[in-house]
Formats: sequence, C-alpha cells, structure tokens
Amino acid sequence: MIAPVEISDQFGPLRVRGNDRYRLYGEALPAKTYRLPVRNHTLSEEEERQFLFHEKFGPPLSALEGPVPTSDDPAFDKAIQTRLDAPIWERAYKVEGDISVSGKRGFVYINGRLFQPSTAEKPPPYHTTYKRLVELHRRRFAKRIELDEVLLVRHTLGHIYFHTYHDLLSKIAWADELGIDRDIPIVVSEKWATGHYGRHFVDTDLFAGRKVIFQKLDEVLVCKRLYWLRTPQFCRRLLEVVANAFPEEKPPVEIGPRLVLIRDQKTHESRTCDGMPDLIDALVREGYSALDPATLTIPQQKWVFSRAEHIVGENGSAFTNIVHRQNGPLEIDALIPSRRTTSTFQAMCKAYGFTHRSHILHSEPDGDGVRAVLGGQSKARILECAKGTRGESSEN
Repeated sequence: MIAPVEISDQFGPLRVRGNDRYRLYGEALPAKTYRLPVRNHTLSEEEERQFLFHEKFGPPLSALEGPVPTSDDPAFDKAIQTRLDAPIWERAYKVEGDISVSGKRGFVYINGRLFQPSTAEKPPPYHTTYKRLVELHRRRFAKRIELDEVLLVRHTLGHIYFHTYHDLLSKIAWADELGIDRDIPIVVSEKWATGHYGRHFVDTDLFAGRKVIFQKLDEVLVCKRLYWLRTPQFCRRLLEVVANAFPEEKPPVEIGPRLVLIRDQKTHESRTCDGMPDLIDALVREGYSALDPATLTIPQQKWVFSRAEHIVGENGSAFTNIVHRQNGPLEIDALIPSRRTTSTFQAMCKAYGFTHRSHILHSEPDGDGVRAVLGGQSKARILECAKGTRGESSEN
C-alpha cells in the first residue's frame, strides 16, 4: 500500500490523506510530493538472520555464584529477578547490500529498510510517515561518507557513559576476539568522540592501529558491507579487556576506599534528592570520601574505583566505573527514585559478584526531571551499612 505525502511549502504542514497533524518543525524539505511504502519498512527477523554469522546463548546471571541484589521494595525485587533470569545471548552480523547509516542516531538501513537490531532493541522512531519522510530527506540530501566496508560500533545512546563501556568499547574488544580484520575502519559518532571523555576513550589501546571514522550528525555513511555486533550483556570477559585498556593515575587529592558520590550541577538540575546533603555529611563524618567523578579524568577514576570497597550514591552512570574493581569485594547502596527504577547496575553487580542494595525513594515529577525524597528509614539503613564497612588507606 502506498500513502501519498504532500508538502504544502518548505516549512508548512505535512498532509497524509487529509491528516495534517504532522508538522515539519523546521526541517528543510523540498516542496514536492513523496510516495513512501507504509508497510515492510523494517526487515523481518527472518530477513535479518541471513546476515548472522555468529550466535551464542549462555546461562542467565542468576546462575552465577555470589550475592543476589536486594531492595526494600518486594515488587522491585521481582523485577530484578526477572532480569537476572533472562538468558544471555550474543549475535554478530555481516550485513551486505545498499547500506546507509544515519548520522543523528546511527540507525542502519539496508536497501532503504530499517535493520532492527541497530535500534538497540527499542522501537524504531521512524514509524510515522512524517518521521520517515524526515529521515528520507536526511539520507538523500545529507553529506555522504562512502566506504566499502566498516565496523559500526556506534550506539543509539552512545554518548551516555554507561553505553560507552557496555555497548561501544566492548564491541571493539569483541571484534578482535571474533577475528574481524583490524584494517576495516571503525565508525563512531563525532559527538561521542568530542564529548567530555571522548579523547580519553579514543586514545586507548582499543583503537591503536585502527582507522577511525568520526561521523557527524549531518552526514550519512554509505557502504556495501557492514559488521554490526550485539555483545552479551554485562560480559565481564569483554569489560575487563576494556578496563585494562585504560592507564591508571592517582588523583591529586586523597580519596579513600569508601565513597559517597555527589552529582555535577547539570545532572543535579534534572534529578534532585531532598535529604541527600545531610546523608553526605553524615557519611563524611564516618570517614567516607565525597566524590564527584566528573571532576576526575578516566585514569584517575580507574585508580579510585579499582580500590573502592563501599559506594553510596544516587543511581546513575557513575556506577559504570565498577568495571575497574576487578579484584576484591565491593558493596553498593544505591538511591533510586520510584519513578526511574532500573535494574541495570544490580545485574552488573551480579555478574561481578558484588553486593548491591537498592533503596527505592518516593519521587515526583519536577519540570523535565524528577525530585526524590530520602526518608529517615532509608537514611538509617544506609548509615547502618556504612558502620559495618571498614575504611582503609588506598595507598596500595
């Protein structure tokens, strides 16, 4: 079935069979009529499997030895267990055809159709005719990078610190393990590479001897062959390769093995926690080091977190740094807003054999963010755990 799509003027409304609720929002589209296929826009799972060259399933995280993550909410405990019981799988694709990779989010299109795994298991955002039209415009009229073969390690949320380790750098480590030719160019987004820590990542041994393509937001990558990898979740084997690629540097100030994490101003503006300053003060009196990881370089963060024994903090990307704690025990007490619960770091701690306790805090919307409240009972439980840990010098 074909749906006619009319553009009344360059920045005017988009009309689809009499429905004018779609608008261009400043997208500079030529004033003409497009005809787009409504169905079969996305490759089916069967069609995707023709490009699969490696697939492996493993036991769930719940089968591993070590403590089970806990929380103070029985319903959330069930959600954690569901994630731990999910099977672990990995897939590697070698895609061939008329391939294009969008600059903004890194989505992959084969012969004009969306390659679903590239959406990181999330519903593709271009299902509406309007959004598909905008994407069609970007692909047709954007600047082009033309290559024969590439290794795509971009992630749709690759600019986020957590996904950099788990869904970007781990792909490079796995590519070496799979024997993919190191002469094949690696494609990353320029936004990621020029971000706060981008240069630290690019300068590691993972990229040594490789040609790296930095794709701009307004560029479309065009190629004939593309490797796309889906690494196993929380794969300690690969994450240790990633962690070992970073050098280590002692911070200029003394930081002990017991940490209470504080947030930078930008993050604090979108996610606030009433009562957190009082908890920080109480933990500092117990001998904890108050730390904003964003003030440290990656080598300095590695030095600190590789020696950590107990970490208290609001749930967030900073916990990704536990990948550097490869030896010895670690306990985490995470404060999690009830409106933004996640089982990510609980599952990661299970993979590493760490102890993780979730403290679910009442929260309410606050503008574009969320405001949580640290109650007296949660504070008392965290302080009780803090008194049960032993702080030692981290001079080793």
